[in-house]
Amino acid sequence: LHTLLREQGLSFMKQWINRMKIILFLFSVTIGMAQQERAFGIFEACIGTDSADELIEFYELFGYRLGSSGELNESLSKKLYNTDSKLKSFRLYHQNSDHGLIRIMEWDKPISDGLGISDFKFKGSRWTAALTNNIMNISNHALVSERQGQEVKYIEPQWSIIYQTKDGLNPFKDPLVGVREMLYFRPLTRHIFYQRFNYKIPRYGNVNLDSHFETSQVTHFGLVIQDDSKKTMDFYEKGLGLMLVRDGSSSPVVYDPKSASSIIWGLEPGEMNDHRDYDDYRSSKEVMKARSGRLKIIRFPEATKIKNMLDVSRPGHKGLTLYTYQTKDIDALRKRVRKNGAKKITKIHENEFGERSFSFDAPDGYAWNIIEYKDLKEGYSVETNIESLADLAFERFKNGLKGGSWGPFFEMLDDDFTFHFPQGDYLGLNEGKDKAIEFFNYVGTVYPDGLEITELLRRTVSGNTAVFEFKDEGRMSIRGKDLPYKNRVAISLDFENGKIKHYREYFGSDGKSN
Repeated sequence: LHTLLREQGLSFMKQWINRMKIILFLFSVTIGMAQQERAFGIFEACIGTDSADELIEFYELFGYRLGSSGELNESLSKKLYNTDSKLKSFRLYHQNSDHGLIRIMEWDKPISDGLGISDFKFKGSRWTAALTNNIMNISNHALVSERQGQEVKYIEPQWSIIYQTKDGLNPFKDPLVGVREMLYFRPLTRHIFYQRFNYKIPRYGNVNLDSHFETSQVTHFGLVIQDDSKKTMDFYEKGLGLMLVRDGSSSPVVYDPKSASSIIWGLEPGEMNDHRDYDDYRSSKEVMKARSGRLKIIRFPEATKIKNMLDVSRPGHKGLTLYTYQTKDIDALRKRVRKNGAKKITKIHENEFGERSFSFDAPDGYAWNIIEYKDLKEGYSVETNIESLADLAFERFKNGLKGGSWGPFFEMLDDDFTFHFPQGDYLGLNEGKDKAIEFFNYVGTVYPDGLEITELLRRTVSGNTAVFEFKDEGRMSIRGKDLPYKNRVAISLDFENGKIKHYREYFGSDGKSN
C-alpha cells in the first residue's frame, strides 16, 4: 500500500511539474509578446533644414558620422510627415550606439525657421543633451561665437552637487560629486552639454574620445508641457510602454537665482516646474544601472504664462522638430497608441530609409514617429554606406573646385591619404594628407575663379570605391596667360573607416572641349 501511494504521489508530482513548465512557458511568451510592442530608448533627434552639408559637418565635431541616406517625393512626405515637400534625409551614427542618433531632414520647401534660439519656456520646446569629457572646450567655442555676434543663445557651465547628501562639505578636502551643464542654442540645433565629476553611470552616454569635442551620443531628449492634471504624461508609459524612472512632482524646481536649474531654465521669481523621466523599458530605476535614450518632460503649471510653439515643432519646419522611437511590433504599437489617446495617426508607410514607419501626435500635442526595429549593426558599419559617403565627398569636392572652400573636403581625408595625378608637378603617386592639401590649394591658383562642374555624367559605386565622371569648365591661369578651359574628367575615391583613403584623377580631353 505504501509503495502504491508513493508511486501515485510521484506520478502526480511529475504531472504538476510538467503543467507548471507549460504555464511558465506560456507566461514568458505572453510577456515577450507584450515587450515586442513597446518602444526602446529614443532613437533619433530629427533636424529640419534646406541645406544638410553644414549640419553634417557640425555633428562630425561631436563624434557623429554619416550613415544612411534616402529620399521621399512630395506625395509620400505628405502621407508620412504631413508636409508637401520633397525630402532627403541623412542618418548620423555615433560609434556603435543603437539610440541617440541624429537625422538631418533636408526639405525642398521648409515651412518656417522653426524654434530658432527661443529659450526653454514654451510649449513645443525641444532640446538634446549629451555627455562630454571637456565642457570648457565647448564653452570656450560657444562664448567666442556669441562674442562674434553669431545668432546663438549661450549659458556658461553651471555647477550642481548631486548624489551627495552630506551637510557642510569642506571644499578642497571632501570629494565633490556633481555635474556641470551648459546651454548652447543655434538657429537649427538646441544643446545641453554636461560633464560628470567623481561619478559614472556606465550605460548612460558613451563618449567618443576621438571626436573634436569628446562627446557622447544624445543621452536624453526634452520637451515642455502644461497640464495640471498630469494625465497627458501617462501616455508615455501606457501608450508607448516606457518605464517611468523618476516622478519629480513632489520635489519641484522653484526659483532660486543661484541654482543651476533656475539659471538654465530662465525661471523668474515665483515660477516653478517639475519633471518626469521615461526610459527604455530595459532600463532600470537604479541610477547606476540606467540606460540613456531618456525622454525628459518638464511640466509648468497652467498658470505660468508661456508661449505655444507646437505648430512649428513638427516635421517640415527647420530646426529640431521630431523625435523617433523604434519598436519590434509596429502594428501592435500603432494600435496601442491609438487606444491611449494619440491623434493624427498615419498609416504605416516606408520612410526615406525603406523602413516601415508611422507618425502621430501624442495627447500633449507633440509630433512623434515610430520605426520598425531591425538589427542596424550593418547600418553602423561605414563600409555599407559608401554611397552616402561618396555623395557627400563629391559635394564637398565640387564646392572646393567652385569656390576654393576645401576645408570640409579635407576633413574627410584619412591621415594616410594618397593620390594619383596624371601630369605636371604632381604626376604619379603622392602620399600624405599635407601633400593633398598642398595640391588642392595649388588647383585654386591655376583656376583663380574656380571650376564649375557643369554636368555629372555618371556615378558608379563598387565595394569601397566610388567613381564620378563629369564635365567642368572655367578659366585657367598658367605661365601668365588667362585661357578658357573645358574638360571631361573622372575621379575615383577609395574609402576606409569612413574616410577617403585614396584619390585618382583621369583626364578625358585636351582641356579645350568636353
